[in-house]
Amino acid sequence: MIRIFVAIPIPEEISSELFQISMRNKEFKNIRWTPQENYHITLFFLGEVNENNLEKIREKIKGAVQIFSPLEIQFDKITFAGHQKKPSMVWAQFKKTDAFQSSSEKIYEAVKEFLLVVPAFKKSIPHITLARLKRGVEFSKLNLNFEDEIFVPPIINCELWHTTQTQNGVLYKSLEKFDFAK
Repeated sequence: MIRIFVAIPIPEEISSELFQISMRNKEFKNIRWTPQENYHITLFFLGEVNENNLEKIREKIKGAVQIFSPLEIQFDKITFAGHQKKPSMVWAQFKKTDAFQSSSEKIYEAVKEFLLVVPAFKKSIPHITLARLKRGVEFSKLNLNFEDEIFVPPIINCELWHTTQTQNGVLYKSLEKFDFAK
């Protein structure tokens, strides 16, 4: 079994800006900050799949995304996610778009025969998980102020990423890059 998802990598200049939030809050306990190299927007999460199907999955994703036009997304805000009274994550959230949702659904249609768990589809919110909050964190004291205007260039590709759990947290490895139609 292998755990995979389709990711939109984040350009270095954007990830560097967002990483400053973790640097301003590094003294807080009970927070697991996402390493900058793991920043991404999930386009579609496949989860655990049979590794023997990996090549077929790659071909299906490649075929699906070749018809995508460049995606336009706009930064919205830095926010807490999860339960309102006890958030479990800090997100860099982007505005929902029909194009993003449609792209995610097209990937699902292409790979659904390989999924071991059927996803509960709802309108996905494009975001980057900046941190996971553990029990006991004083989330109301975090400095999430972020006045910068982030310009996200048109997204012209995505990648298939592999997830590996380690003692130090999750590691992501890009397995393949897929270009959208030009």
